[in-house]
Amino acid sequence: MYYLVYGTLYVVSLLPFPLLYLLSDAIAFLLTHVVHYRKEILRKNLAIAFPEKSENEREKIRKKFYRNLTDNFIESIKLLSISAASLEKRFRAENPEVMYELYQQNKNVTVVLGHFFNWEYANQLYSLKVKQDLVVVYMPLKNRLFNKIFIKLRSRYSTFLVSAQKYATEIKPFGKTRPYCVVLVGDQNPGLASNAFWTPLFGRMTPFVKGPEKGAALGRQAVVFCAIKKSETWLLYVQTGSPDRKCPGNAQWFYYKADGFPY
Repeated sequence: MYYLVYGTLYVVSLLPFPLLYLLSDAIAFLLTHVVHYRKEILRKNLAIAFPEKSENEREKIRKKFYRNLTDNFIESIKLLSISAASLEKRFRAENPEVMYELYQQNKNVTVVLGHFFNWEYANQLYSLKVKQDLVVVYMPLKNRLFNKIFIKLRSRYSTFLVSAQKYATEIKPFGKTRPYCVVLVGDQNPGLASNAFWTPLFGRMTPFVKGPEKGAALGRQAVVFCAIKKSETWLLYVQTGSPDRKCPGNAQWFYYKADGFPY
């Protein structure tokens, strides 16, 4: 079954981007007008996030969400076969010198970014660009078949994958001969709310994970915050910083403090 599914997705990935985006539009149409995927949840969340907007304005945002969702999915499939040259044409690191300087200082790095736009492209681009060992912490998917496919996709170039469930043991081999860079998409809902950092977000108290901040402080690692912008090409910006002692949740630090990005 794995080879059948993987082979099918690989063949789809060989299609040029214009055709892939047409396929994305078709799937988005089905999700919006036929399946009504999580329609009520989206409406509820948009009302919380944008109470000042009219119902019509929030509906426009909801429909754009489906397009963004399907674009991300289709673009991820493309990563199964995309060449390094095409990847660098579609996705550009705006200021990679930040990572070069940290490498020259022989510092291990914790990189934090959020689940917005296509972070899978950032992974593959960084695996080509940085001199550090790139270690991406991931949460295994419940579906074993797709978990195997995404492991193959994410480690296609030189990324090392470490399971979040086994992080303490699997991270030990790194950093002995060269600096490493740990990438954390650290804005997921904490598994244990009682141990989270709580702060207002969109007018409601919201829990954030503390693990990335604690790990960086314990390992005396430099901290780099990333943001992705989608225009004609994907742009990846990075900004160095250190965890704010008053705000131990590094995702909260990212959303409220990292205001040095050019957008």
